[in-house]
Amino acid sequence: METIILQSTVKYLFGLDVFISEEFWPTVIRFFYNFGIVFFIARIVYYRVSHRADYFFTYLLVSSIVFIICNLLDAVSFQIGFALGLFAIFGIIRYRTTPIPIREMTYLFIIIGISVKNALITAEVSLFQALFADSIIILITWAAQGFLLRNKLIRKTIAYNNMDLIKPERYDELLQDLSGESGFPIEKAEIGRVDYIKRQARIRIYFYERNAPHNYSDDDD
Repeated sequence: METIILQSTVKYLFGLDVFISEEFWPTVIRFFYNFGIVFFIARIVYYRVSHRADYFFTYLLVSSIVFIICNLLDAVSFQIGFALGLFAIFGIIRYRTTPIPIREMTYLFIIIGISVKNALITAEVSLFQALFADSIIILITWAAQGFLLRNKLIRKTIAYNNMDLIKPERYDELLQDLSGESGFPIEKAEIGRVDYIKRQARIRIYFYERNAPHNYSDDDD
């Protein structure tokens, strides 16, 4: 009788099986596969261009948490929907306080989508299908990041003190002066409010993201 009780205690702890090899090892393999895909997107594709360590940290942690929750709850569809609903609520509450740029929000959606897919993928889907799906996402993201987003114009509003160059006929000289002061090419400039008493003008400058330092962000972000 004591042997039976001991075996029962070893097998079940807090109402759970202590170890199920056919469930544990596939979970471990899936987790590291998913983490590798997410790390590649977050580090090689995203961080290489943005150099935002805070978002890189967020993507890795959100991916790991989403994967683990979905993987552990994949037997109960209601609980999965409830868990994803909690993530949606978390996103609405947390990210309303600090506006997230569209690009970073898109990466967050990609990270969550890949993690949910890799956690809930069934035995009916082959490894090559999973690799193909993740590879397509990586290629499209890389192409969009490298050829589309890097060629977008960023706009920034600055204070400018050289009042002589804000005249329409000296527009080309204004661009040259702005480029020299900023250290990178300015493609376009728009004159805003002018204060003749303080001898200062508000100018909105436009420049390509690929030419700007990493700490320059769009005024709209």
